Amino acid sequence: MEKNIIPVCLLVAISLVASCGGSNNQTSSVEKERDSLLSVNSQQQMILDNMTSTMAEISMSLDSIAIQERMIIRGVDELGNPLNKKNLKSKLSSLSEIIKNQREKMASMEATMKADNAAMGQLKNIIAYLNASLE
Repeated sequence: MEKNIIPVCLLVAISLVASCGGSNNQTSSVEKERDSLLSVNSQQQMILDNMTSTMAEISMSLDSIAIQERMIIRGVDELGNPLNKKNLKSKLSSLSEIIKNQREKMASMEATMKADNAAMGQLKNIIAYLNASLE
């Protein structure tokens, strides 16, 4: 009887050791997957934060563009003084430069987006709207 107990104990001990090793591999795999997902999430969050700040800048610039357009159309400066040819030319040049810079920023934003990501697709629609408002 003692001869049978020793091999049975040995088998139980080996099976316990083997089962612990498999669990460790599975835990390692889950940890790697989690770390990978955290990394991807961090990268996407950084892209979204960058785009959000750029969109805020563009929004402020669009306000500035609208103000300058009103001044040019009305023919007056910030203080209500009439614009002469030199001032009008300066305002038009400044407006043109702001619009050029905004188009460059939006092109840069669009270049960083991934076409297959649905959230990024929505941002593309926003950029298209902002581009249309500059026209």
